Amino acid sequence: MKKSLTVLFVCFSVVVFGQNYKLFNGSSKKIFASGTIADTTYGIAFDPLQAIGSDSVYYNYTGLDEWIVSENCEYWGPPDCHQQNKPSWIGLNVIFDNISKYKFNTNQNDTLIFDFSIAQGDSMLFFQDETQKFYMAFEGSDTTTILGIADSARFYRIINTDLAGNTIFSALNNEMIVTGKLMGLADFFRIDYFPQLLQPVHLVGNTAPDAGIYRLTAEMLYDYQPGDEIQYIDRYSNPGGPPWLNYFRYIKHNFISRTNTADSIFYTVKRFTFELGAVTQITDTIILKYRKNEIVTEIPFDKINQSDILRTKRLYQEDYCGLTLWSYKVVPEYLGYCSAENCWGYYDIPGPPPIEETIYVCGLGIYNDEGFLYTYPPMAYSFRVGVIYFNKNGIECGNEMIVNISDPLAQAAVFTIYPNPANDYLFVKTDKVEDGIIWITDMNGQVIKSTTLSGPLSTIEIGSLKPGMYLAKVVVGGYVGVKKFIKD
Repeated sequence: MKKSLTVLFVCFSVVVFGQNYKLFNGSSKKIFASGTIADTTYGIAFDPLQAIGSDSVYYNYTGLDEWIVSENCEYWGPPDCHQQNKPSWIGLNVIFDNISKYKFNTNQNDTLIFDFSIAQGDSMLFFQDETQKFYMAFEGSDTTTILGIADSARFYRIINTDLAGNTIFSALNNEMIVTGKLMGLADFFRIDYFPQLLQPVHLVGNTAPDAGIYRLTAEMLYDYQPGDEIQYIDRYSNPGGPPWLNYFRYIKHNFISRTNTADSIFYTVKRFTFELGAVTQITDTIILKYRKNEIVTEIPFDKINQSDILRTKRLYQEDYCGLTLWSYKVVPEYLGYCSAENCWGYYDIPGPPPIEETIYVCGLGIYNDEGFLYTYPPMAYSFRVGVIYFNKNGIECGNEMIVNISDPLAQAAVFTIYPNPANDYLFVKTDKVEDGIIWITDMNGQVIKSTTLSGPLSTIEIGSLKPGMYLAKVVVGGYVGVKKFIKD
């Protein structure tokens, strides 16, 4: 049921709002977060500004929502389309009268009205339904710092009451709306599902002026200091290709020195490389160079490029053993865009799309880059390059793989396979919780098929194998083991 809205000025006097303290403008790019750790962020980047009479209408770029049945877009399989015309977190649109009044329209077609011309000490009702009211009270202006930039700001406190005027101690009650003369909107709340969802948000990134986390550069991602250590796993499997194209290795970087120039960072790194199945470790010294201002991504971090395949993008903060670091995840969805219905759907590529994921972490670089394609050889593949251990600023995280051992099989993983003999499926049980990989080879070592292991119990289909003796080679958690089995 649509909510009713009553706008009431408890006490009103005119204050010229003017061009200062505007929440945003048509070129504003901002990113907000909820909570002290930004595990979720919310972007602002407007589509071309529109005018209705003397009002300016802001349409924030829309986000994907539910699937619809498309009548105008042809896709592989059912005519389903991932809709992209739903309101984002600040609502369907924002209408500004270019003086002081803003109207935010939610995805339920409710309207919240804010008038920023009220005088200090006054308040106004910006939303009411059949059970509650929301006011904002102007507490005054002051000089403050927003994302490290000195600014003159206005502070409005949110008051939530029932219809009788009794305080409702909701998630928004007593929270602040803050607008800066330079920074614009700095503290606010989510509009899209208001008032069912009451979630305050605060500014964590801004452009013009640039402040906070407004972009990710190579300098931020590859920020190391002498003494830091990072160990990676680097593996690739193509069950239908030649064996020499399959590898599983560990690479460790010890950062010896750092040199900064005007546009680049140089690291002297002692590198240790060990490939499973080998008996020696390769040690060498390399130079890594990164261009400081190379941009990996920037606000809006979750912007969708309609000329490309759909990529789900997410900027967030993550705890890495006590280090809270900005992280950025990109997951290709391999969906095509249909302008007729502003939606995304599967196109025939042909065959199943790959499953991929890339995670960047400030101070650790590319933290994880992996993917696999489940199809018939020789097209199937599986790969991963990822951090499994680091020692950064004296903080250790993960499990270091000691690679300078003479025989890796001496540290065989404890695993079992059953049934043996097997017919259609082989079950693999390990004592490790980490993901791993299993190769099925013939008695000559030729890889016949492989798959990833997820957790302590996995299944591999072997119905297509010819009857006979085979080897199951399991690599998980830095250990490797080999067992024989018979295919009936």
